[in-house]
Amino acid sequence: MKVLLINPPAQGIYDTVNIKFPPLGLAYIAAVLKEHGYEVQIIDLNVEENLWEKLNKKWDIVGISGDTSRYPIALKIASQI
Repeated sequence: MKVLLINPPAQGIYDTVNIKFPPLGLAYIAAVLKEHGYEVQIIDLNVEENLWEKLNKKWDIVGISGDTSRYPIALKIASQI
């Protein structure tokens, strides 16, 4: 099974002060999934661009990380996927 995990770009105060945190939660999830035989890719939109070009594979499951400040962009990504 193929799993794609997406970290939306920073919004709000984090974007204003240009703070970028690695998506450790997604990395933990990916590690457990890989241990159980899943094919996993993480796309961190804080450091990568052009999400739609990276969606060239067919994914069985797509997970999108989010918090309050990134909710609108996470919702937009989800609706487009």
